[in-house]
Amino acid sequence: MGLSGCAQISIHTTVTADGEIAEYRAIVNTSTDAYGFATSQAESEGYDSVEELIFDGRDADEHEDIHYRERFDGDDVTINATWTNLDPANSSTFTVEQSDGQLGFTDTRFVNESAVDDDNQFIEAMVIEYTLEMPGPITDS
Repeated sequence: MGLSGCAQISIHTTVTADGEIAEYRAIVNTSTDAYGFATSQAESEGYDSVEELIFDGRDADEHEDIHYRERFDGDDVTINATWTNLDPANSSTFTVEQSDGQLGFTDTRFVNESAVDDDNQFIEAMVIEYTLEMPGPITDS
């Protein structure tokens, strides 16, 4: 099996009026082959597991909750990963900025402009559906 279309990812993010991330939920549907590739990628980056890679090696701080579950069903793998009460000030991948009475949200988790080698194949083979809930209307995306 090649890596083409190897992972379908649904992201649902809810940002509060005070600029915190109430919930960041990722559901990853993939094959056991692609999961094996992700495991190798995690190990090559110094992580002990796919879970650590997804959560970027961090443990929940005192206000943040992290939930993770993997389900294997034949050749299919489903990963459910959720952060709640996430403070973007503690994150290198999420930013929430307030300017002129509006909130701006950026998620760079799937952006890797400097990657040009074969390791980037996994990111390129993902299909990502992103849903963002903001406290007001979204005026630009």
